[in-house]
Amino acid sequence: MTNWTKYILFILIIAGIASCKVKKAATDSNIIIIDDNTNNVSIKDDTIVNKPLDLKPDTIIIIEPSLNLKDEYNVVLILPLLADSIFSNWSDHTEEDLKDFNIPKKSQEALTFLEGAMLALQNLELESKINIEVYDNEYSYAQTNFILNKLETKNVDLIIGPIKRQNIQLVSNFAKKKDILMLSPFSPSKSAGSKHYKYIMSEPTIDVHFKTISQFISDSIAQSSVKLFYPDTDFGIENAYKLQSIIQAMNDTLPLSKSIQYAMVEVASKTNDRRNFKIEDFLDTGIDNSIIIISFNEGFVHSMLTSLHQQLKSYDITVFGMPNWKESESLRLDYFESLNVHYTDSKWIDTEETNTSNFIKDFKEEYKAHPSESAYLGYDLFNCFPLWLDKYGLDLDKNIFKERYEGLLNTYHFTPLDYTIDSTETLSPRIENTNLHIIEYKNYELNLIK
Repeated sequence: MTNWTKYILFILIIAGIASCKVKKAATDSNIIIIDDNTNNVSIKDDTIVNKPLDLKPDTIIIIEPSLNLKDEYNVVLILPLLADSIFSNWSDHTEEDLKDFNIPKKSQEALTFLEGAMLALQNLELESKINIEVYDNEYSYAQTNFILNKLETKNVDLIIGPIKRQNIQLVSNFAKKKDILMLSPFSPSKSAGSKHYKYIMSEPTIDVHFKTISQFISDSIAQSSVKLFYPDTDFGIENAYKLQSIIQAMNDTLPLSKSIQYAMVEVASKTNDRRNFKIEDFLDTGIDNSIIIISFNEGFVHSMLTSLHQQLKSYDITVFGMPNWKESESLRLDYFESLNVHYTDSKWIDTEETNTSNFIKDFKEEYKAHPSESAYLGYDLFNCFPLWLDKYGLDLDKNIFKERYEGLLNTYHFTPLDYTIDSTETLSPRIENTNLHIIEYKNYELNLIK
């Protein structure tokens, strides 16, 4: 395998033609939109009409700015496929034992993402042509840098990937320097984008999780006493005050009678230092106690859940947790059940939904395997981003906020963020998916409630 084929696994060229339907215009509209790209004229309900028009005296004419469209776009995927490891593992098998061959675990997230993407691309119809090159960065910073050196002389319109935070920062610095659109499918880190205003995050940051929890409590839980429990670590304190600022900003927009009444409870992070901690001192009788445990540490979370579980005979308690709790193998599910645990997540798969069932069927037929979460992610993103690139071209970052896509795994609704809630933080411009679900653990199963 040559160096070139090692890093460019394949090129996909997608071409399609979409036609614009002409409809009869409604005669009572007084808003006319002229598309500066096509010179088409449409009325306010988006039906396209032939010019010239008889305009009424009070007609409002809106000229939409011209988009930076191209006939052909070049998209680069940078993923840790670890192709050499796969091929080496394959060559080590004899013909008789190939049935036992398994893709290395470190390759699976990227590979199944790519499989989902390829499945989505099979059915897309586009006006422009999109060339997709896939590079294997092997999780390596040096290898990522090598790939970027290859791309220095190439005309690239959109970069998708990679996975590791340090590699994302390296690529986003390159994309910023070259003024290239960049989509980060995996990381919720807002700082990884290197202040690149064309950096698009499909995974919401912790700020969005906090805001979603606060909004849900405000909207759905009347007469609640909210307590923010957090460990006395730098990370715990930082996140606690971040959540506090979000709640306070929300309260500033609400009448006093509807504002969230909350208290901050700092708890020792070390077990020995918690021996004299009495959680009941921070609970209220005769009212629902909404407890937000701001911790990703399983040991600390388990200790808090245990203490709260022991108080259920005397207090009404609802716990709100962090998105990583669902992946825990040590947290007790009976505590999740008794404490009515809620958490936020961008991902939710409804296997009974028709489109999901069809995707599972098609994926199994194509790849002889059940789709992973990464396969759903690749399928979702490649069902919408090529269409949006085709529609808005190099001005995608200025227009993506107009779009909403409900996928099989995620729903995407993007918002430009030029600053963080805490004004002491460094400005971090980016474009972020702000759609999250509230998931409840009830009757020993997960239930989507928002």
